[in-house]
Amino acid sequence: MNTIVRRHFPVEKLPPELRDGLPDGTQATVVVTVDEPPPSRRQMSLEEIRALRPRHTMTAAEIDQHIEELRAEWE
Repeated sequence: MNTIVRRHFPVEKLPPELRDGLPDGTQATVVVTVDEPPPSRRQMSLEEIRALRPRHTMTAAEIDQHIEELRAEWE
């Protein structure tokens, strides 16, 4: 984060919206802080998407057996 500080800055040189309520002929300390831009939303790679998916806990054989059991229930 970048910060600029100007001490004894003439109030007359301030923009009107910052000068409002301050007496002319005085000086002020001006602090400008630059905010970091929000992170950009980049497109995820296929590998990143796959890494977010939950891992299967059943083997192919276990899945086949489960399907056969479900079919047997409906017969």
